Amino acid sequence: MKAFLNRLIAVETATGTNNQDAATTRGFILRKSNGTSVSARVPFEASVLAIVATTLFLGLSVPAHANTYKSVEDCDSTGTGTVGRSGVPGESVQPVNGSGTYSNVAGCNASGNDQLAATVYGSYSQVTGEGGSAFGFMTSAGKWGTAAGTEANASGTASTAVGFGSVASATNSVAIGGAGGDGTTPLSAADSTVASGEGAVAIGSNATRGAQASAADAIAIGGQASASQSAAVAIGLGSAANHANDVALGAGSTTSAAVGTASTTINGTKYKFAGTSPSSTVSIGAAGNERTITNVAAGQINATSTDAINGSQLNATNQAVTGLGKRMTTTEANVTTLQGNVSTNASNINGLQQNALQWNSTLGAYDASHGSSAPQKITNVAAGAVNATSTDAVNGAQLNATNQAIDSVTNSVQNINSGAGIKYFHANSTQPDSSATGTDSVAIGPSASATGNGSIATGSNAIANGDNSIAQGTGAVAGVAGSNATMTHDVALGSNASATGGSSLALGANSSVTTAGGVALGSGSIANRAAGTFTDPISGANFTTALGAVSVGLAGSLRQITNVAAGTQATDAVNLSQLQAAMSSLSNSIKPVAPAASNGAGNNASSAGGSLIAGNPSTYQAPVANAANATAAGSGSVASGTGSTALGNGAHASGTNSVALGNNSVASEDNTVSVGSVSNERRMTNVGSGVSGTDAVNVNQLNSALSQANGYTDQRFGQLQQSVNDTARNAYSGVAAATALTMIPEVDKGKTLSLGVGVGSYRGYQATAIGGTARITENIKVRAGASLSAGGTAFGVGGSMQW
Repeated sequence: MKAFLNRLIAVETATGTNNQDAATTRGFILRKSNGTSVSARVPFEASVLAIVATTLFLGLSVPAHANTYKSVEDCDSTGTGTVGRSGVPGESVQPVNGSGTYSNVAGCNASGNDQLAATVYGSYSQVTGEGGSAFGFMTSAGKWGTAAGTEANASGTASTAVGFGSVASATNSVAIGGAGGDGTTPLSAADSTVASGEGAVAIGSNATRGAQASAADAIAIGGQASASQSAAVAIGLGSAANHANDVALGAGSTTSAAVGTASTTINGTKYKFAGTSPSSTVSIGAAGNERTITNVAAGQINATSTDAINGSQLNATNQAVTGLGKRMTTTEANVTTLQGNVSTNASNINGLQQNALQWNSTLGAYDASHGSSAPQKITNVAAGAVNATSTDAVNGAQLNATNQAIDSVTNSVQNINSGAGIKYFHANSTQPDSSATGTDSVAIGPSASATGNGSIATGSNAIANGDNSIAQGTGAVAGVAGSNATMTHDVALGSNASATGGSSLALGANSSVTTAGGVALGSGSIANRAAGTFTDPISGANFTTALGAVSVGLAGSLRQITNVAAGTQATDAVNLSQLQAAMSSLSNSIKPVAPAASNGAGNNASSAGGSLIAGNPSTYQAPVANAANATAAGSGSVASGTGSTALGNGAHASGTNSVALGNNSVASEDNTVSVGSVSNERRMTNVGSGVSGTDAVNVNQLNSALSQANGYTDQRFGQLQQSVNDTARNAYSGVAAATALTMIPEVDKGKTLSLGVGVGSYRGYQATAIGGTARITENIKVRAGASLSAGGTAFGVGGSMQW
């Protein structure tokens, strides 16, 4: 130490002005053995402490700049090499630049670029904007950005890039994933994990390419995943969301442009649909690689419903069709001798032959084609029962919803530099620090908050309050259920996404879930329909949905569900092909009826083979068919629309070419088939599962798909929990190491040098330390030590001046 003090050659006085006021300070000019001078103008007392502490800490022959930690000698290099994808220059580099206010810079050729509050740890790393943080070799961070890992680049304002070669180049973007390639040859910059859209999120990589989110608010999760349009979401290996607000779920899934379907024509009758102008598409597969959707709850059934239907509900339609076919087989023989009030039945039955459901021997199925090859629709179909053995029919509204679990929300965050884990971190900025107060929680980003146990909050102002909840994206909220309450196991991914129902999932920018177990898929989607018990209007049986609904849009902004494979189980979703097949089956279930030779009169008209009208003659009301080509059969039935058919007691068909089937059924819209009325709907049961490539699935198929998705999600979350546990173990080892260092006694007064050892333990993790204290003068002491634990080696130095 005396030799070191002898190297202080000269002292000069310098005047400097800081940001608050002017002050005259004294500084040191230090000269090394090679004649090079290094000057530092800081307060005299602080200069002494900084010089002594830095010298012991880094082993320098002379002190460096007051807020940097590498000397020219340490950074000299005579060879070249490659770290990651970059060559290391074979030349001497200059000391680091950390002259910005509140800056901390460490590493050969690292630079804070005179930025306010810059934090740089790593050789050749830099911060180019105020409040930026760069950790690792050749990392770069812009204003308020955070870059961690070799060649990580967070150039966007308030962006986050974690992992080798990751790039977050737009405001509030997040990129997490390494460019390790096959473990020998790293990926190119173009194939790295990249989030280049404002508010975009890209997570994951594989040996071929990292996830890439290249548009505003886009989300790409999984190796080779791509979300290339605004608010698009792609989850799974090689998935691609190619249009704005699209959602691609599962490995290899791709989306196509949304195509609206306003209506369909069956047997010459046009049937209109709800949800005819989809804004985007949800895909769970690709052409030739479709997936089934199982465990789909029965959706609502009404004229404006856009819920998905399941296989059991479609099966209910088939059952009703089968029963109707049996009832109609003897009609031809029965209608032989009617006269009087039913004298017009001959012409009505001719219309019935053309308009009713009939067996088509060519197709081998019931046909509702209305005299042509065009298909017809069936309205007022109630939701079928939903259980493991159900074969009920599903309606078009229920077909719109899908239940798809989410791939792993995030890959494990790589350890920084030497492998020491982090519990949470936050880039310096003018916004409040991030806060991770829950046990084993993680918070990343300005004002991010993770208060639930095991929760994760990533992104500016992200909030994860519920236990085991995940909030990913700027302003994302998971687990908040009121001002003073929290829900658990919620997941919110995307800017301003909100999942507050408990075990709910919101995926996409501005998506929202408020019910337990609900799922909102895609940008702007809202899931607010809770689980409950519903009554089957046909059988009277009750069916219960245990979880909240799955929504892929909201009122006025609907999405199609494409590439849906045919379901095979009772609770699977069905596709349009299966629904159309059910309609055809219904059409074919009504047998042709030949014109009758009427010989009856009044209310007592009958034939030898039986009666067309059964029941109490005293309460019988003659059917009325008062429009061209209209047909009415049944007490009190009315067919008032042109070409309409009313079949059943009290049935009313007022729409043109409409058909009302069953007691009190009402068909008031043109070109529709109704099997009930408002508040008195019927289910269509015993509907078989669809088999064509793009058929909808039934309830059993949806149940199977959801079970598989849940198993995969549980596995991925288990892997994430293991990563969090590893981070905690490293933190506990660090606490034990710090404790061991503090246990080494200082040198006693009157003594010059002391050496000692210390041990420490924290939560079952131990560390051993060795250190010493030297008294330089009566008033100056210095202290240094190193500690070894399971998490690595820690060392420290310190000095004090007493007077």
